[in-house]
Amino acid sequence: MRNGLWTRPSPAQSSGHALDNTSTTITVWSAVALMHLLLVVGLTVLAFVIVDAGYFAGQLGHPAGMAQYVRLGWFAASVGTMTGALGSNFDSEESGEKPHSVNGGTSVESSSKTTTVEAVSPSRGGPRAMARARRLCARN
Repeated sequence: MRNGLWTRPSPAQSSGHALDNTSTTITVWSAVALMHLLLVVGLTVLAFVIVDAGYFAGQLGHPAGMAQYVRLGWFAASVGTMTGALGSNFDSEESGEKPHSVNGGTSVESSSKTTTVEAVSPSRGGPRAMARARRLCARN
């Protein structure tokens, strides 16, 4: 594997690689499970705070209890995790583009040109900055 976490057996090292690989697998899976659990809990709390119980019950067709909010948090975490995994599959080092931060914005460098898009927020220009960002995107 490219990340260097997996130990390959070698003639000089006759034992130990299986234990290293097993402990690495258990550690990575434990970390992934814990992070997913934290994400589910966070999204469940967020859903409980943001989604009105009356509206949620209307959409479900029955009263919304804590179990439905947990299922909503689990669903959001699962979809987000799968989408992130799918998106990271398309991000490769071979593409020739390397995003980095420049003056509070994001710049993407490729072999042919560099485009900088500034972060847009009400405190940093608001509607004028949005219009400028649209013009920049339309040009590229």
